[in-house]
Amino acid sequence: MKIVEQIIEAVFFLKVFISPVLIGIVISFFIVMGLDSSVGNIIAMMVMLLSLYIGYIWASKAKKKYGSSNYYSKLNTSETIDKSNF
Repeated sequence: MKIVEQIIEAVFFLKVFISPVLIGIVISFFIVMGLDSSVGNIIAMMVMLLSLYIGYIWASKAKKKYGSSNYYSKLNTSETIDKSNF
């Protein structure tokens, strides 16, 4: 059972990690399209590296403080469902 828990934690770690990386990809795309030169490519690469770093730091802090699956589940909860009387 320990292996399944580790796999689930890894999947949620990747989900938290991917969020800033996707934002960095979109920003880098617009930088490359806007600046058609080597300067645009360098800036886009720097934005991508920064988004990778931010994603790793964010996911690591969430994993250390809450656990990846607990952190991700808190992001996806809906207060209206929690407050309803089922």
